[in-house]
Amino acid sequence: MDEDLRRGLLKLSSDVLQGTMRAAEAIEPTVTPAQLRVLAVLADGGPLTVSALAAHLGVAVSTASRLGDRLSGAGLLIRQNGTDNRREVELALTRRGRLVAGRWADARVEVLSDLLAQLEHPARRAVEDGVRVPPPQTASPPGTPSAPARPEGAAGPVPEPVRTPAWARADATSPACHRLSGALRAADPHTAPDVLVTELAEVLDSAAVVLRVRSPDGRVLRPVSWRGPADAPAPREEPVDRSPAGQALRLDDLVVEVEGEVVVAHAPLTRAAQRLGVVSVHWQAPAGQDDPGASAAQTQVRAGPPERWSDLLLALVATAGAQLEAASTGSRRMHLASRTQEWTVAAEIQARQSGPGAVAVLGARAAAHTEPSASGGAEAHDLEVVTAPAHRDGRPGTVSPVHLDLALVDCRSRGRQAAAATGLALGALRHARSLGLDLPEQARLVDQAVFGEHRGEHVVDVLLLRVDFDPWRVHVLASPDTTVHLQRDTFLQELDLPRHDPLGLTGEADYRAVSLDLTRGQRLLVTGDGFGPVPQHGRRRVETVANRLRDLSADEVVRQVITDLLETAGPDGPDEDATVVCLDL
Repeated sequence: MDEDLRRGLLKLSSDVLQGTMRAAEAIEPTVTPAQLRVLAVLADGGPLTVSALAAHLGVAVSTASRLGDRLSGAGLLIRQNGTDNRREVELALTRRGRLVAGRWADARVEVLSDLLAQLEHPARRAVEDGVRVPPPQTASPPGTPSAPARPEGAAGPVPEPVRTPAWARADATSPACHRLSGALRAADPHTAPDVLVTELAEVLDSAAVVLRVRSPDGRVLRPVSWRGPADAPAPREEPVDRSPAGQALRLDDLVVEVEGEVVVAHAPLTRAAQRLGVVSVHWQAPAGQDDPGASAAQTQVRAGPPERWSDLLLALVATAGAQLEAASTGSRRMHLASRTQEWTVAAEIQARQSGPGAVAVLGARAAAHTEPSASGGAEAHDLEVVTAPAHRDGRPGTVSPVHLDLALVDCRSRGRQAAAATGLALGALRHARSLGLDLPEQARLVDQAVFGEHRGEHVVDVLLLRVDFDPWRVHVLASPDTTVHLQRDTFLQELDLPRHDPLGLTGEADYRAVSLDLTRGQRLLVTGDGFGPVPQHGRRRVETVANRLRDLSADEVVRQVITDLLETAGPDGPDEDATVVCLDL
């Protein structure tokens, strides 16, 4: 055999082996390459007996049986009666086993595709034609590329082929997003963050990837999963106000920093109007970047990602943001990793019963946050886009109107009983909305529900606000200890609203809403009693911060108001639960 051909075949064999080993680790860390081979055989050949599987694998029956036992224990295959002979037992893939087998097949094709991409066009075309129409008597596995072509008349060893990363291919975005989406859907809930960083590291050919999630108070980004060199230190948390990663979160845009030979891109991870965290991708510039003997392909790869890498990264992170929370449902890993302090039972109840942190509809955007005190649980918020039920509109065939409903609920008691009363009030509010009730009717239903359960022992203060879009109108209903500020350009004004008795006091109170004379482009800032009563220091600080932040987005206003509150309160936090809602009309 020609010595150059021998070296080329050995190099090709090494590349295929290393690529498939890396792909196997990325597919399912707990499944070995031998077990993945079993899944591939069962995916191609259907259910098989243990002896038939052993024949396909070329191993002893006892070895095949042990592999089947381990995969069965992992939930990837089941044992069932034979299709032809019910006395025999066959091994068949479960739904999750089929998903893992499909991902393994895609990963192997990706490895071989990368190797094919290293060949010059004529050689690559020849290999592709051979794969599509294999010679009748060939024993070569389908999809195995030949060794890189040696230039005619060239002397010396065959030059090492240049691997073309996935991001360097013009058509990489769609298949990469599809692959990431499938991987997240197939992931176990507790592994979803790890699957995300692994997929991004492979697709973007990066030295390291770190996923950080925003803490509940919005002050820091805490690492939840990462992939990088084994000897690298664990990533640290980053302050939102004083770090490039935090800047990406605040601006909701890509931020790139260069540290020597390392390029780090920080991309915000969002879902709808909510900012979940930041993905940081690291690239290490290879040595020899100025080598005059490097080929054009080597120079392009060493020079760093081309312009389109940023589009690919943002597309991948957008895909992850839309699916990561759903993929991790059932595991509290991300939620607990984001916390900066222990919570009380009441604060835990409060966090679970509060509504979303952000919502956007028909040009209006709202953001909200409730910061629990040490004995928290009395206060909570809710945001919801509501479509009036069809039966509430007497005209058949008409489109039901859409509203944006906002609620701030505060129990006058404290602790777990207060959390229960607040939760009951929120549940009654959501039920009232589902019935298509207006604000006074919602308040009456809450009043009856809380009084019926607590007989006046625990009462709640509320602020209910509804935005109608067609025709445009804003309604509000308030009881004591909540405040609404209206911001017009540089002018911030506290609104003087009619006040009602707290809900749950008698179960028979009457309520009415008032309409606000507001126009598009204005901003409302709603705060609970945790910021201090008017005109004391806490409420004035809210007004000062709001005036300073009038040009920022609603969620950034909420985040900085809470940050200011916590910095003022010190390590023990606020004396009362503090809720702030910012609504941009």
